[in-house]
Amino acid sequence: MAVLMPIFGSVNGWTLFTVAGLFGLVVFVFPPLLQSLVAEYSPETNPGVGYGLTSAGNFAFGGFVGTLFAGWLVTTSDYPTMFTGLAVFPLAGVAIITAFLVWK
Repeated sequence: MAVLMPIFGSVNGWTLFTVAGLFGLVVFVFPPLLQSLVAEYSPETNPGVGYGLTSAGNFAFGGFVGTLFAGWLVTTSDYPTMFTGLAVFPLAGVAIITAFLVWK
């Protein structure tokens, strides 16, 4: 997913349509994976805490910070730079999750 984001700012026409379609397919793969990870690593006595924290992180913090960061990037530079900058967040998330899984 993060690899596709910089491409959005540099293509148009059918190429953009194809890349957006691939992006959509990849996006719909992640929710089931996220749900299984939360179910596996949240406490068995209260799994709702894990789901609640995940939702808060995704929608509250992620939406707010992502919007501010994207707005700042597009104001100070251009769209390809914005998409490249937004691609850093998923890559950082993959690195953090990988480090967590290796550490555990």
